[in-house]
Amino acid sequence: MTLLLQDRYHGNGDIPVTALANDPDCAGVIVKVFEGESYDTSWFLTWWPQLLKALDDGKFEAVGAYDWVLFHEDGAQQFADAKAVVDRFGGWERRGVLPPIADIERGDQHTPIIASRVLASCKAWTAAAAKAGFTRRIQYGRSLQRDLGISDHMGFTDLWTPRYNGNNWTGWQTWLGEPPLPGWHLSDVRLWQGTNGREGPVTTLGGQKLDTSLWTGSLDELHAFAGLTNPGGGDDDMTDDQIAQALGFADAGSAKQRMAFMKGQDDAAKTPPVNTPPADPKQAAEYARGHALATNALAGGGGGLPEHTHDTEGKTGGVSA
Repeated sequence: MTLLLQDRYHGNGDIPVTALANDPDCAGVIVKVFEGESYDTSWFLTWWPQLLKALDDGKFEAVGAYDWVLFHEDGAQQFADAKAVVDRFGGWERRGVLPPIADIERGDQHTPIIASRVLASCKAWTAAAAKAGFTRRIQYGRSLQRDLGISDHMGFTDLWTPRYNGNNWTGWQTWLGEPPLPGWHLSDVRLWQGTNGREGPVTTLGGQKLDTSLWTGSLDELHAFAGLTNPGGGDDDMTDDQIAQALGFADAGSAKQRMAFMKGQDDAAKTPPVNTPPADPKQAAEYARGHALATNALAGGGGGLPEHTHDTEGKTGGVSA
């Protein structure tokens, strides 16, 4: 059984979560929750509750959230910031959620990156995770550690390793090679990111060719790994109202009306404009209000779009080799 998980961040484009949830080849999704000590989490807060709902409905085997660590900022604070967001929905402790993941890569960090800074930031991150009770801590990355000669595990217990040199999913040990990273072994690899959507065994999930990873163990092992941080159960059956309250709304109805308003704005901005209000009368009224506001603004009537802004952060932040 080939267990493939797609990983995403806000820059991958917007598709319905159901496109992945209904894809029988998609065992789960791993998404970006935070970056450094300051990050716009609006995209995550939209996607994460939907992923959890699909998980509870049996559409996914596991889901995960990763934190992109910036080496010039405090690692412990970065972990705390990411944890605070995930905690709004039951935390990394929630059954079916992979243990905390730190994305350790160069990315577009423009400050000089030296081994001592990587070690200091990552060890602070893992120490904070361990203090919070997480016995498993996943490190994503490969090229930076290899280039800097870092063989220290830095407090991480498991690997998520990218390399896009293969042409199938079954030979992952061969494609990664031993050792997969200095100081580590193939037996430490839980996930192999075999493709970036262009190289490696390119796979379409949810209609898109993006970063995709193979769970290297069995389905039972994936289920066990996703439950290691929560042996006593947890808040894995949140109601719609609880999810809405985690997002800052009074109840599910208020949240759905807000989403309808935002969709009205988005539909009005499409070329050509679309007008497809929801059936619910209250949601339809909010949809119409958002649609009219956007139409007026786009026609030069002023007013702008004060209540709905998209994530416009310029950082890349997507995991890569």
